[in-house]
Amino acid sequence: MNYVAEFIGFNEMFEGEVIISISGFRLVGIIAGWGSFDLEVGKKYLVELDLWIEGDDSIKESSFPKKEILNIAGKYNYILTGWLDFENGQLESSLPFYLGKGELYDIWYLEDKYVDVMVDRIDIAFIKPVMETITLYRPVGQKELDLIRASHYRAFPPRLSFQPIFYPVLNEEYAVQIARDWNRFDEASDYEGYVTRFQVRKDFINRYTVQTVGGTGHQEYWIPAEELEEFNGHIEGVIEVIAEFH
Repeated sequence: MNYVAEFIGFNEMFEGEVIISISGFRLVGIIAGWGSFDLEVGKKYLVELDLWIEGDDSIKESSFPKKEILNIAGKYNYILTGWLDFENGQLESSLPFYLGKGELYDIWYLEDKYVDVMVDRIDIAFIKPVMETITLYRPVGQKELDLIRASHYRAFPPRLSFQPIFYPVLNEEYAVQIARDWNRFDEASDYEGYVTRFQVRKDFINRYTVQTVGGTGHQEYWIPAEELEEFNGHIEGVIEVIAEFH
């Protein structure tokens, strides 16, 4: 999976060790290369993470249903806790991570459970500098989230025939309000509400006008359904799930 990460710096004490921040989560890993560009502290880059998971007991059922990224003693090792999306080979933790379908074959009994994943190290490849982005939010129900998961957290699904507009919002509290007070009580959403967060290139989203709906802080973009595929193409990094209401 690709993520938008801020470059924090190299560890001068250990050759090849690099520190990044993704959505406020600080990760230490081994640099796996970068293109023909300089890495500058404080700048954002599109990165790919490769998780090293070894051992027969590296994935086990968690004692607590939570989403967490825990670094062990400041080294390369991490415990990732989250919901195991067995069908798509993914872990939905504080960030989504791709684990691989084949690697999960022997732990079919953990499908749809919360698990702890022991990560020996993370390799970090820098793909390209990221142009200026804007953070947007999207409240979704269960069916839409399932389709987002199937895309490996890369895209929102096409609109249905009665959905001519796609509505991303600019304010997290507004997205939470919709997911908590609307999606959670809506049969079409399977009575589940989730809040997603993602980044879109600013040069693209600026072609649309911000719409204010029903009050201060209720701001949205109205994306015509036929332009959603292009919209998805300008999302940088993954679509995160940051809140859920049942």
